[in-house]
Amino acid sequence: MTTDEILRLTQKYIEEKPVTILGSGASVAFGLPTMHDLAVDTVNYLSSEPELSGALNLFNRTYEDTRNLERTLGQLELSAGDDIIRSIRTSIYESISRCDAAALEKILKQEIILPHSKLFKHFLRATPCSIDVITTNYDCLAEYGLNSIGARYDDLFDLGLLTDFSPRTNHVNYRRNSGMIAFLHKVHGSINWFVDDSKHLYSIPLRDTASKVFQPMIITHGTTKFRTTWDSPYRTIIQNADNAINNATCFLCIGYGFNDEHIQNSVISQIKNKKPIIVVVKKMTDSGNVLFSTTDIAKYLIFEECTGGTTVKGSELMGPQTINGLNLWSFSGFTDWLID
Repeated sequence: MTTDEILRLTQKYIEEKPVTILGSGASVAFGLPTMHDLAVDTVNYLSSEPELSGALNLFNRTYEDTRNLERTLGQLELSAGDDIIRSIRTSIYESISRCDAAALEKILKQEIILPHSKLFKHFLRATPCSIDVITTNYDCLAEYGLNSIGARYDDLFDLGLLTDFSPRTNHVNYRRNSGMIAFLHKVHGSINWFVDDSKHLYSIPLRDTASKVFQPMIITHGTTKFRTTWDSPYRTIIQNADNAINNATCFLCIGYGFNDEHIQNSVISQIKNKKPIIVVVKKMTDSGNVLFSTTDIAKYLIFEECTGGTTVKGSELMGPQTINGLNLWSFSGFTDWLID
């Protein structure tokens, strides 16, 4: 296929407004930390607290064996106490919150333009003016992208982060009927969600203040991730995400590595039924490669980085194809190519 033919096939696959799934790769390009970055930050955090020297030694030993943050946390949960896991969760929260704030400053200064805004606006142009976005990320880039185009989002909490002052006599009814809206399913929590000692849940934009009083509501990697998802609000959020997946006509995955059973099992069951899926990723994970090489998927395209451009793999291609000079594996590059 020519590049133009691949573009037309891409547009055909997601012409019916896909469910968009954002993984960590959708945020890294805008300064959010990688898994390796989080591991380094965790070591630095534990090193700064003398009373956590035992936790630091245990984390270092485990990480040296695994060289993988998720497997490290999984093993620590089997051998370490809750205090260590709570400290690691705090470290991860602080790292992502700090980087999110730095990204927001650049967004406000217009030093970076989020592709989220362009992509969501493209999908929201059709009636009904609503989309479903599922993300495993803790950051708020999706929210910034939505609010920047005047769209609202419903994450089961209230209001948004970047909003205009607009007084109305019947604000509640306005919100129910106002233009563009995204149903945002943050299945692993968010850096602006908190819980108090009585298990009451809050969404608080003033994160630095809130984190001094409440515990951040993020699910860290490891075995407790699966136990925690049975708790509120995660159980409801995952159920809503499953409903969105089951009702979807197609899927667009950006920076998502297929390492999360909460999401991917539902997606797999749907794409086996000939629902199209497009994956935009810097490098496909081993689990993702196994999935697409061993599962009967009728309609898929994968855009992955290669030297000087992008490799495209797909069910309707004769074999992997190289598109030179275009970074279609990146969120920004793919969005510009798709829409412009």
